[in-house]
Amino acid sequence: MTIAGFFSGAMIAVLVAKIRGSMMHCTPVDPELPACNWEAFAGVGGIIGAVSLPALVLWQVLRGPRRRGDGAARDDAGGGRPGAPPHGEL
Repeated sequence: MTIAGFFSGAMIAVLVAKIRGSMMHCTPVDPELPACNWEAFAGVGGIIGAVSLPALVLWQVLRGPRRRGDGAARDDAGGGRPGAPPHGEL
């Protein structure tokens, strides 16, 4: 989970670096590079992602099942809408 968080955070941060670079009219030294100073952005974004993704997953797992207030847990006798007749009746 931490590895996936690191790489997803790094990719989002490099996208932010690319947007910032085009706003600042920065051209990378090598045309193969995605943006100027992308290493710093990728490192910081990777660290944020490596911490936040596992933390969010653990938070949801430890939180337990949520109760739904939209009536999805009830049987479908009413057609799913309040005031609707049961199936087969008009």
